[in-house]
Amino acid sequence: MKFTLTLSKFLLLLLLFSLNTFANSAGTTSPQKGRHQWWAPRHQEKLAEAQKGGIDLVMIGDSITHFWEKQKTYPNLFAPYKVLNLGFGGDRTQNVLWRIQNGEIDGLSPKFVTIMIGTNNISSNQVADIASGIKAIVSELKKRLPETKVLLFSVFPRHHSRGKGEDYKEVQALNKLIPAIADNKQVFHHDLTAIFQEENGELKTALYGRDRLHLSNEGYVAWGKALNAILAKYDSAKSAKSPSSDKKLHAQQAPIIRLWPIERVGGEENRLKLV
Repeated sequence: MKFTLTLSKFLLLLLLFSLNTFANSAGTTSPQKGRHQWWAPRHQEKLAEAQKGGIDLVMIGDSITHFWEKQKTYPNLFAPYKVLNLGFGGDRTQNVLWRIQNGEIDGLSPKFVTIMIGTNNISSNQVADIASGIKAIVSELKKRLPETKVLLFSVFPRHHSRGKGEDYKEVQALNKLIPAIADNKQVFHHDLTAIFQEENGELKTALYGRDRLHLSNEGYVAWGKALNAILAKYDSAKSAKSPSSDKKLHAQQAPIIRLWPIERVGGEENRLKLV
C-alpha cells in the first residue's frame, strides 16, 4: 500500500512537471498581448506610423530597442533609412509574436528588420523555450517579409541587480542557441557582446545605466555605430545616395516620440519623455 501511494505521488509529480514544461514552452511561442496600460495605445500608434509607408528599417525588440526613442540622435542616426521602432518595454517573445500577427508590419517591405528579444523571458522560461520563441518570430518575419533581410542579434550581456549574477549565465546560454536560427540567406546572425563586455567578462559599465540592463547614452552611440556598419555591409546601394540631402529629409519627417511607461530609464531620469 505504501509503495502504491509513493508510486502514485511520483506519477502525479511527473505529470505536473510535464504540464509545467509544456506550458513554459508554449508560453514563449503563443502570441500574447502586453500587460501594461500604455501597451495597446503604443501598438495603435505604431500601426498608424506603419501605414504611412516608406519604411526602410524596422527595429523589433523590448525596452532596449524602445529606448532608442529617448536618444537625441534618433532617428537621424540611421539616415537615409526611414525607421519604424517596434521596441516595447517589457516585451517577451510572445508579445512580439502578437504584435507581428496583429498588423505592425502589414503592408511593409523594408530593406531590413533587426530583432533582439528574449531578455525579459529569462526570469520565467528555459533558454531552449526562449530560443523557440525567437525562432517563431523569425518564421513569421520570413513569411510576411520575404524580400527583407532579417538581422538577428544575440541578447546584450547584462548583470541586472535582481538577477544576482544568474541572469548573465542565462543570457550566455541563450546566446549559444540563437546563431542556429539564422539561415544566412535571408536571416543573418550578429553578436555585439564584445562591444558591451570586457575580455574578462565584466560589463563596460560606461555603456550601461545603473541597473546594468538598460544602455546609457554612450551605449546607444556604440550600438548605433555597430548597426550602421552592419547595414552598410548588406546595402551597397546606400553609398550611392546623397547622405546630406537624405538626412535633411528625414529630419523634417522625424516622428513624434512618446515614451509611454518611462519615468526613469536604467536608473536615470528620462529627460526626453513627452506626454
